[in-house]
Amino acid sequence: MPALPRNCYKTPHGFLFRITVPEAFRPAIGKREIKQALGKDYREAVTQARILSVQVDRQFSELRAQTIQQNEHQAALDAYLAKPVDKRLIAITEITPELIGGLRSLWLATLEADLAWRREGLEDADYDELQQNITEVKGMIAKALARGQPDAFIPVVRTLLVGRGYQLAITQEEERKLVLDVLPAIQEGYDILEQRQSGRLVDPPKYDTPPLRAAWEPVSSPGCNDKRETHLNANKTSAVHLFEEVINDFLGVYAKSKKTAMYRKHQPVLTMLLEVVGNKPITELRQSDLNGFFKLLGKIPPRWNDACRKRKLTVLQLAELEHPVTLGPKSFEDTYLASIRSFLKVAKKDWQDKGFPTTLTTDGQQYQGDRKEGEDKQRPFRQAELKRLFEGPEMQSYAADPAQAHCYWLPHIGLYTGARVNEICQLNPQTDILRDEESGIWYFWITDETEGHEDIAKSTKNSVSRRKTPIHSKLLDLGILAYVDSVRKQGKTLLFPLWKPVRKKASGKAEKWFVKLLRDMGLRDETTGARLVGMHAFRFTLEHKGANTKGLPWPIDHITGHAIPTISKVSRDYKGELILPNKQETLEAIQFDLAFIKPMAPER
Repeated sequence: MPALPRNCYKTPHGFLFRITVPEAFRPAIGKREIKQALGKDYREAVTQARILSVQVDRQFSELRAQTIQQNEHQAALDAYLAKPVDKRLIAITEITPELIGGLRSLWLATLEADLAWRREGLEDADYDELQQNITEVKGMIAKALARGQPDAFIPVVRTLLVGRGYQLAITQEEERKLVLDVLPAIQEGYDILEQRQSGRLVDPPKYDTPPLRAAWEPVSSPGCNDKRETHLNANKTSAVHLFEEVINDFLGVYAKSKKTAMYRKHQPVLTMLLEVVGNKPITELRQSDLNGFFKLLGKIPPRWNDACRKRKLTVLQLAELEHPVTLGPKSFEDTYLASIRSFLKVAKKDWQDKGFPTTLTTDGQQYQGDRKEGEDKQRPFRQAELKRLFEGPEMQSYAADPAQAHCYWLPHIGLYTGARVNEICQLNPQTDILRDEESGIWYFWITDETEGHEDIAKSTKNSVSRRKTPIHSKLLDLGILAYVDSVRKQGKTLLFPLWKPVRKKASGKAEKWFVKLLRDMGLRDETTGARLVGMHAFRFTLEHKGANTKGLPWPIDHITGHAIPTISKVSRDYKGELILPNKQETLEAIQFDLAFIKPMAPER
């Protein structure tokens, strides 16, 4: 019998094709060997063996090529991610038909994830939320196309580009034209989503131009259209400085110095500014960009970030909708205007030599919404309201149940400190509730400089907010130290460990709980300019009590952490913080005519 072909063997039962699968290919093929019986006829077995050899060789070659491609992609992605964040994005300096087609195809390709999501099963809430989003966005798209005003969808296109490693370095008018060219594909995508909502799980159409290649994807990759390089016109060594680079530089100073409070103040404001103005070259920034940003602020709700996330909208799209409540003048002045003013001051100093316009200003910016000054202001608790809160059946229930001690102590501490809710909740029993060695006074140390729970970023509003607040004798009588001791012995680093942190804040759940408590008790008051809606009312209550207590030795602001208007910052820095005995004397002069309920001692 002539020699058998490679991988063909004679067995007592006939002929057998058998080949070992290389270890690297076994996960893809799913076995260690490929075997197939070839029968007992020699000629037929030889023919089948040769066919199988060709098929297996082709399969191994394809897997080998895929492995090489995957390794190339992974190496390219690793190299991309190894770059500094501000050096990763490649600037696109010219709009071409290939870029437009690539973005259209990329948008429609994202609909594959929607299909997979639906096949896994949609909850009713997800389905309803998606339906609302589709209805709203389809109307916006139609309006944008009909009027030639695509500004609300500029962030959508920017997000697509950033996700592939690019950013635009073109004029505002060129960017608007690009968005108008891509918008029909976005409209087509939402038409498909609408059909899927009705149960028709249609696939998106395929455009001639493939999806935009990622910046880290090797040009020689199979299926990669080399012509797409021409539409990028990207100069990786270009000296063009984009707006995002300036913003990141400004925020980075606060991040590196661990000034958490200031970072939190500036980050959402500047993120919105970048989204509204666009990541354009800094030489293209205009005063009209800032004017448009400040005008927009009067059209968005106070918690615009949450609204955008929940409704899957950009801030520009959100501003197109009607909202029962919008940002007020105080937020406009104290948060947004103040943040942009600080940013411009630094940007002009550090970036003017690189092209940042020195003429940009916040001068003359006015609030353009329909809210009035002081509408949101809270008022102090009235005596009857305090009695309802601290002597009512709810507080009796909390006092009788050690498992609800956190619900008992939060309002009591709020009443006798006037502290902000996050200042209270972030207190670390291990480091922040102490006895002064010299005076023997127990105090809450409100600071962002001590160790905190691993899931929070401790913060204070400003330097005046960092303070030592004596623990009022009433709290001591009620047993606050026993509660603190029990939490400390458990090794906890939050005063109220049952309220888990939310987004790096210790007070998220506690604040919501108290808001609901006021509502359930019938104490919530929505009167304009005199609201009673949350923990902040305790600050007003203590301030009001202090202002109306005769013979108060020192201003109550030393307790609450408010800046005293008659004391300048320079003077404050020289004098330092009021000593604890003087603070204690001030706080002990404050008394509330209430029959407080003493809580059950904590379990040991």
